[in-house]
Amino acid sequence: MVRLRQRYMLCEVVHKSGDKFRTCNVSRNEIEQAVRAQLAKSYGIYGSVLCRESSIKYFHQPTGMVIFRFAPNGQRIFGGAIARTTIGEFHLTIKQVAGTCRTVNKKLIELFRNDIAQAHVIFEKFEDSRAKVRETEAEEQLEQLESGEGVTF
Repeated sequence: MVRLRQRYMLCEVVHKSGDKFRTCNVSRNEIEQAVRAQLAKSYGIYGSVLCRESSIKYFHQPTGMVIFRFAPNGQRIFGGAIARTTIGEFHLTIKQVAGTCRTVNKKLIELFRNDIAQAHVIFEKFEDSRAKVRETEAEEQLEQLESGEGVTF
């Protein structure tokens, strides 16, 4: 039995503004079509043929994480096409290239953990600022009640 070697590339769909927590509204087929179109545009028939067996192994739309599977002899061409691919307001960034899917999955889990930790910190700051606003609003309302302003009978 012949073992077919594959390479795996972990990419992230990022908004042009750089907002990491903006939801990705791009579908799996749109990404695949955009990458194939960029391969044909940049490298012509040679690039298209060399990466004809490339496919999306995993796509998580809420976070915009994508794992591509492709042949190892087209790694540089595929990476070059990925770096120049844009889909509407989004573009692709390469996070890791590996020979096994397991190493890419480990990196993906690590990135998810980092995103959760970062979102937790941002959410805490947001909640603290909202609590401060609520406190100041409550103080203003209390002052108005004590002074008798805005009270009608």
